[in-house]
Amino acid sequence: MKTFLSQLWHYVGRHKYLITVLAFLAIVCFLDSNNLLVRLRNRVEINRLTAQRDDYQDACDSLWGELKALETDGKSLEKIAREQYGMHEAGEDVFIIRK
Repeated sequence: MKTFLSQLWHYVGRHKYLITVLAFLAIVCFLDSNNLLVRLRNRVEINRLTAQRDDYQDACDSLWGELKALETDGKSLEKIAREQYGMHEAGEDVFIIRK
């Protein structure tokens, strides 16, 4: 038993830097609160949220375009009033077909 411990101590003494680096990597990669798995999950979440933000930004830009069209063009406003609210001018007959 004594020879085993002395051999082990001699091995650790020769490879102390390698053992230290491996222990550091094990702590950082697997045991830390910000380990690789958590970082990977966070990266996926960031990518998902970025894509969602881009979708919302596109929708917002589209709605701003519609708003500008409604503010500047009377035909757009009339089209919305007729299609969505069923409004009509005096003397017109409106037929609403529902699917």
